[in-house]
Amino acid sequence: MSIESNELSAIWDKVWKESHYADHRLRIERAKNKISILLKKGLSLKPGMRVLDAGCGDGSTLFLLEKEFGIFPVGIDVSEEAIKRARFFSEKNAVSSEFKRADTRSLPFPSNYFDLILSWGVIEHFNNYDLAIDEFHRILKPQGTLNLIQPHRFSFGPIQRVLLQLLGRWESGFQIEFSGKFLKKLLTQKGFTNIEYFVTPPFPDMKSVYYTDLILHTLWKGWGHYLYLTASKYEDNVLQKTVVLIKPDAFTSNLVDHIIKMIESLHNVNILRKEVFKPTKEEVEAHHNKDLFNSLGEPLLREKIVEYWLSGPMIKILIEGKDIIDRVHDLVGNTDPKTSPNSTIRSLSKDSVERADQENRAVRNLAHAPRSEEEAKRDLSIWFKND
Repeated sequence: MSIESNELSAIWDKVWKESHYADHRLRIERAKNKISILLKKGLSLKPGMRVLDAGCGDGSTLFLLEKEFGIFPVGIDVSEEAIKRARFFSEKNAVSSEFKRADTRSLPFPSNYFDLILSWGVIEHFNNYDLAIDEFHRILKPQGTLNLIQPHRFSFGPIQRVLLQLLGRWESGFQIEFSGKFLKKLLTQKGFTNIEYFVTPPFPDMKSVYYTDLILHTLWKGWGHYLYLTASKYEDNVLQKTVVLIKPDAFTSNLVDHIIKMIESLHNVNILRKEVFKPTKEEVEAHHNKDLFNSLGEPLLREKIVEYWLSGPMIKILIEGKDIIDRVHDLVGNTDPKTSPNSTIRSLSKDSVERADQENRAVRNLAHAPRSEEEAKRDLSIWFKND
């Protein structure tokens, strides 16, 4: 029988409200320690990387990574109380993180989306943990990195857990401990490669486990409370197809040729088709899903965008290449031209979301490209039906 989301949520809401586990200062210190260990082991962190903390708690890890490395941080947790705290500290620290309540076994993100996934002390709390591994593999980009930190089977930690359960003092619900060998085999079966792991003793505040684990760890490096495991998503050589739509404001701004040259400058890009066209209202409305805008509470915004896309000629470009969906989306840039990096297409626009809102219209941001395989398939079905 699987551990249901509501059951997990109830357990961890209580922990976050009542336990010393929720001490933010303690969690910051522990996160610093774990990040330091991972960096020494070669974990790569670069500005702009999409990083998911699956089981983010109060967001401590993401706050540190955003501040130090300029990552794009996203956090999910099954506990509503944890998400409330994460949002509170995000606002307090002026960190532009995105936090959602979600179950690790069913994640609300497109495939091939994240550069790095961190999941520290999460999958051991449900017996169908393989579903979480499947989801990590789905949403991780090819060659992206997965980092797990799990309670280790070869430690005094499991003995402590059993004793606390017998005494009725265990707070964390269901838990299973893993060996590195077991998780490496599982991740290999799930399509991961470059799998490495090591173990460390626990933090000193776990006194009854710390000293015993520390002593045995000096004798055998395979003994310790924390199991650190890093793996990469296997990269295949399948070529992807994607779409770029150059919008009407590129024509009025005389930027069409410049934008096309930027696209052509991408490495190993094959432009299969390029066509100036006038989209139909049906095509534009199909592209901008009505139900999505209604769910966001923005039906009027959809009308403004449709009007903008129908205001003049456009160019549709069909592109093929390796990892091309992500590379083209990154080249196009952020929705708001004002915040889009200088090397992107949208940074060429003089418009901004703020200005568009003031003038009650859609932002004019020059181009569109899908951000995921699902979106690319949808765009292809609308704009290149016969290709």
